[in-house]
Amino acid sequence: MNETRPMIFHDVNLGASRLLRQPSDLSGSDGPEQGLDPTPREYRELFLKYTLELEWATGTAIHWWNSLVVRSMQDGLTEVDAIRTQYENRPAGPASRPEVIFVIRRYWLQIVLLNKKYPESRRVAPQSFLLTWLSESGLSDLYDILTGMPYWPIGFDENGNWC
Repeated sequence: MNETRPMIFHDVNLGASRLLRQPSDLSGSDGPEQGLDPTPREYRELFLKYTLELEWATGTAIHWWNSLVVRSMQDGLTEVDAIRTQYENRPAGPASRPEVIFVIRRYWLQIVLLNKKYPESRRVAPQSFLLTWLSESGLSDLYDILTGMPYWPIGFDENGNWC
């Protein structure tokens, strides 16, 4: 077992597809789903900060998650059964760790604020920033962990603003 890689087996492609589609179910547009390269510099700088925070948060989450799996294995389960048991208890896998959820919420809201400074054609959809850009940047470990989330940990307040 590798302590630095999460012991996961969720369908990464299905998870990414689900997360990228979900915001389109809601009214209002926060920006087009666009790649990292054509965006204004402020977005790219914010993305660098995001990845640094997410690396720290997922490092904590991987250690925690793998410890849960190892504990289940010490109780006599095979690795696959131990992972399955942990997913039954925590369907988001390592992404259910509060540190990961905090980073996702924080940067979703920062993108919403940054988008207000730009015309709609230059804005970035938060889900693209948070997930697609990880893949485009070759940060597959971070991408894989986030795709375990069944939904984005964000919502609307009574005035229709992201919260």
